[in-house]
Amino acid sequence: MSEKIKGFFKTITQQLGPALLKDEYPAEKVRTQVSLLDFISAPRTPVPGRVLLLDIVQKLLRKAEVVKPMSITEPHASRKPGFSNEPSEYTPTPQAPAILDWQKVVAAIVIKKQAEDKDYIRRIVHEDVVQNVIACCEDRLINGKGKVKGLLNICGATSIARKDEKTRMEFYRQALKTYASSAGRSPTHIILPITEILELFDEPTMGCASQEFSNKLFGVPVIVSDAIPEGQGLIIAVDDIILCTSPGLKWSFGCCDGQFTSSKLLAIFLDFKMGLLIKRPGTIARLGWSKKAA
Repeated sequence: MSEKIKGFFKTITQQLGPALLKDEYPAEKVRTQVSLLDFISAPRTPVPGRVLLLDIVQKLLRKAEVVKPMSITEPHASRKPGFSNEPSEYTPTPQAPAILDWQKVVAAIVIKKQAEDKDYIRRIVHEDVVQNVIACCEDRLINGKGKVKGLLNICGATSIARKDEKTRMEFYRQALKTYASSAGRSPTHIILPITEILELFDEPTMGCASQEFSNKLFGVPVIVSDAIPEGQGLIIAVDDIILCTSPGLKWSFGCCDGQFTSSKLLAIFLDFKMGLLIKRPGTIARLGWSKKAA
């Protein structure tokens, strides 16, 4: 763990004890210089078999309120789809800037009677707070909130629906073909909810359980995400997705808007700025199906 992160955790742990004994916020929120990106990269307990989209997308730290669109310099952006290496006349779709919007998350719930226990507070900061903030960022990436639209709501993305007559494997095969045609490149990942993964394992193919799916579908890695709603999915190119944040974090402790005032619990709140920049919206494909089709 870096000295910067160690110092960050130490500062927050020291602040929590006295602050959590109050039933109201301090007059000023606790501000830390550590950025959300430092926080995301802090060591945490991995979940076996799970890869977070948050960990593999590009990340950018900016002080400005608005992050301007970035030029596309990857080789695939100037080549024709398929096997041709000849320069194409491809012109990128105009990109909207990423607006850094304030996000607020309940980072942890604390029992008042244990607020003076330093070991208890240390565990809360090192484990619960980290995991909850990571889950929040993953959800914002996929579903969005406020001015952050999220990948499921990106304007210009391709929508692909599953019809009743298609099996799951037929649907994903056709969806990947549609993606390659519309995006002009191969995807890097498919993101699905756990319910769809379980159904993929059980779906019969030629009289037996499907053997085509493990952690990939037709060679494309699959991310299992709790942030994806049931009946939806994504096909993406992670190198076209950028998570944008600004320096510094704001912490507040105690009660908020009347929450927990008559309870034995107190909350740790975290405020941070976040935006989402998509180099080419066409490299995002939304998948959808009804319960009947599923």
